[in-house]
Amino acid sequence: MGMAELVIDIGTKFVTISQKGKGIVLKEPCVALLEGARGKLRLVKCGRAALENRPTEEQQLVFPVKGGIVLHENAFVMMFKEFLGKLVPNRIIYRQPIKAIACVSCGLTNTEKNQIEQLLLKAGLREVIILESPIAVAASVNCASTQFVVDIGASKTEVAIVSPNGILAGCSVNIGGDTFNQAIIDYITDTKRCRLPMNLAEKVKKQVGSLYENDLTCTSLELQEIATNRIYEYKISAKDIKNAIEGQVAKIVEVIYNISFEIPEHLAQEVYLNGITLSGGSSLFPGLGEYISKAMEMGVNISTDPTNDIVKGGMRFLDDRSLLAKMLNVESMK
Repeated sequence: MGMAELVIDIGTKFVTISQKGKGIVLKEPCVALLEGARGKLRLVKCGRAALENRPTEEQQLVFPVKGGIVLHENAFVMMFKEFLGKLVPNRIIYRQPIKAIACVSCGLTNTEKNQIEQLLLKAGLREVIILESPIAVAASVNCASTQFVVDIGASKTEVAIVSPNGILAGCSVNIGGDTFNQAIIDYITDTKRCRLPMNLAEKVKKQVGSLYENDLTCTSLELQEIATNRIYEYKISAKDIKNAIEGQVAKIVEVIYNISFEIPEHLAQEVYLNGITLSGGSSLFPGLGEYISKAMEMGVNISTDPTNDIVKGGMRFLDDRSLLAKMLNVESMK
């Protein structure tokens, strides 16, 4: 039996894994429920199962990854051991070896990328190749031409110019769906003087969130007034959400604009004709594509499967190792 081959998208909110020959086999929240003292922690549950449990006094809910960086190494390793065990179970005599392409933020340092590689090896992988996620997104569209990729996740936005020879220019900025939620909370606090919990901020963002100027959608929520702690009904409109998050969206546009100056002159026409590829969970926010298109004066193509672009694009490199070598600027890949 040969190796199991995986593509792993390590996100702040979710871990998504695709397996060669099977497609997407795991999509779980990136969270672990741990128990014990700092030096002797054990995994109780991870993923959705961890979120379904209320931690006891002896337990702690840990989110090991933030902004693409591993902040809690023990939790990360234990969580991935559990995930990998579900996909490739131990056998009595033999366990099938696993190799994987691990997709990470293009804004990580080499030290941070090496940390992830070593932790995945510790979790049980036989071989790990680190791939910057904009390359995988570009591969999900077209490896043969230069792509302008904007991937908006939960805590980060990746912006990169990806050619058939790898990333020509790119960076990441700490703005994403969670940033939008916090901006909505701050706006409601300032304008309506009431408390908006994070879970309701996410809910109202999905219900009435929009960047369209003429969107008149609104909803009513029962919220606690800050001064009196009394519960009142408040109306929150699409215009409120637009006012709340527009400043954060403008910062993303500024990064896109700055990266656009890094496009080589001989590729400018190709990139312009291809347009911007918009991916990630927040890319489907109503009016976002049109907002970026208007600001950048070029077309924006929103992915049809934005939350899975990375693993789907990464799968192309499992089938074509020479293409992967070319993207990583190395002579060859086994």
